[in-house]
Amino acid sequence: MIAFGEYKIDLSKRVIRRDGEKVHLAKKPFDVLVYLIERRGELVTREELLAEFWPGGQTYDEAVYSCVSSIRKALRDLGSEPRFIETRWREGYRFIADIDRADIDRTETGPEEAGSVASPGRSLRYASSAVAAVFLAAIAWFLLSETNPDADAERAATEESTAPISSIAVLPIQGLDVDRWLRQGLTGELLHTISSIEGIRVVKVAGDSLLDDALLRRLDVDALLESTLLIADDSRDLHLRLLRVDDSSIAWSFHARYEADQLVESRAKVVASLANHLSASLRGSEIASPANAEAWQPYLRARYQWSLRTPQSIRAAVDLYHEVIALDADYADAHAGLAEAYVVAPLWAGTDSKEAYGEALRSARRALGLDPDHARAHAALAAYYAHHDFDWARAEYYFGRALELDPNDVTAHQWKADAYCYRLLFEECARHMAIAKSLDPLSPFIELLQGIPLRFTKQYVAAEAHFRDVLDRYPNLAPARFQLGIVLDAQGRFEDAIEQFERIYPVYGPQLVGSSLAWGHAQLGNHDKAREIIATLHRLNEEDFVSPIMMAGAALTYGSHDDVLRWLTKARDDNDDFFSAIAVIHHFIPLHTNPEFQALVAELGIPRDRLLDYHASAPQIPDTIGVSAH
Repeated sequence: MIAFGEYKIDLSKRVIRRDGEKVHLAKKPFDVLVYLIERRGELVTREELLAEFWPGGQTYDEAVYSCVSSIRKALRDLGSEPRFIETRWREGYRFIADIDRADIDRTETGPEEAGSVASPGRSLRYASSAVAAVFLAAIAWFLLSETNPDADAERAATEESTAPISSIAVLPIQGLDVDRWLRQGLTGELLHTISSIEGIRVVKVAGDSLLDDALLRRLDVDALLESTLLIADDSRDLHLRLLRVDDSSIAWSFHARYEADQLVESRAKVVASLANHLSASLRGSEIASPANAEAWQPYLRARYQWSLRTPQSIRAAVDLYHEVIALDADYADAHAGLAEAYVVAPLWAGTDSKEAYGEALRSARRALGLDPDHARAHAALAAYYAHHDFDWARAEYYFGRALELDPNDVTAHQWKADAYCYRLLFEECARHMAIAKSLDPLSPFIELLQGIPLRFTKQYVAAEAHFRDVLDRYPNLAPARFQLGIVLDAQGRFEDAIEQFERIYPVYGPQLVGSSLAWGHAQLGNHDKAREIIATLHRLNEEDFVSPIMMAGAALTYGSHDDVLRWLTKARDDNDDFFSAIAVIHHFIPLHTNPEFQALVAELGIPRDRLLDYHASAPQIPDTIGVSAH
């Protein structure tokens, strides 16, 4: 007899009772339960269960999911905090309850009954099942393998759960020999495709995070979408599976095989089928694919490069998008992607804002000419009006349109949060940053951005703690180190700030961190070093381009109010991207009471009273403009 919780198992009679009442459980789920109990506390992999209980044949991982699902239903173990069986997504299962070990005897379910006899072809099958779980597929042809002797019972168990699904977490695509850029690009396209289903909140799960029960509670979703791409020389084997979080049952499953150049054509069929399963409609335009199949690979590479947010990667993304457009001039996604790349180029690549935003505007309009309901193109237009034309009314309209078309667009929420912060509307800024995190909770970049509202509301100690925590987990995340340097500088800890800026100097160069380095060295009395950096900035500004806002920052070190205001005025006249943020740049806080500065800020739609309230609530920073020169 085995006892745990309110359950008792009589091994000799193969009976389970709950508080004396018999509980029905089919033969194979019963054997699997006993096997897990015998291995209590150990992680039992899906591959091990397949090898033990489904030898030979063409049985897929769905059999394991369905079997464990039926066990959890029988044990009423369906909550977000399991009592008996813990699921480790993509790995396996663990029995976690305390048990009475009396009379546990493996001979009750011997190897013949348990099905542990190996078959010559089984190792190849399990090598495939280790990565089985899917990306895009067009037409489903299986739910469970017909060769599975328990298929009918397990299919019935899978279909028992009828609770509506309103939120889905999209897991990174898995597969052998799938490059990182391809995995991330395909996952992004899958997420974008599923986001077109009306009424479904779509959450991105970044990286290779282990999905234990604690993480599933954080995701707060109804189902997980797993995917696998298996690559052969001339074909792509695709699998797609929607799993309910509450009981691990399979809500929807697809598998299809394509020729190498047909992969991209599956998206529209996939989303239509899934929407039909969820009894939901599709929003926006029809899912489009490039007319030229050769454009697909550079497009996915461009999406990957854009996500890295370094000067080199942003420039690479621009080049790749131009390559895609040369192959297929009517591919709206490529034009929208190019617009996005140009939007972030001034911030992350030090590009001339006027040039970059001009290209962003042309690309976004071209995308909307091809697809008037392209959400990402609307978001790029919103960013253009917010950070180039400084026209908040138009920016808010296009942000609203973008999020109406795709409420799951993480970038649109992030960009809208930035715009709110720059206009000193911090509650809305924090709200949209939080939404972005809820949609992409494991993204290092989105995680670091949660510290931005703390920085802009002058909570420098809390912001420092946040950015350090991010860097502890992602030490190579250069944007987080940049933000840490800024909040250390704001606290007057110039040596610490310089250390952070110098570590990312090879990545961002003098155009983005030079003025901060010059300021810090001047405050420490390293005047020769500070003047050397400022001279470099002036030379680069003459030969190439340096943002007028960065030149204004350099003027803070050894200049006057007039020098700083002259550069700020030039930033306005040049429609410089950084000008939209002048109200929250901490080095400019001493200028908040200056009428000329207030007039510049008013052109951003920020009332004088709001600016002065912000100034009064912030930690006071001494007006050191001009002092260091003496």
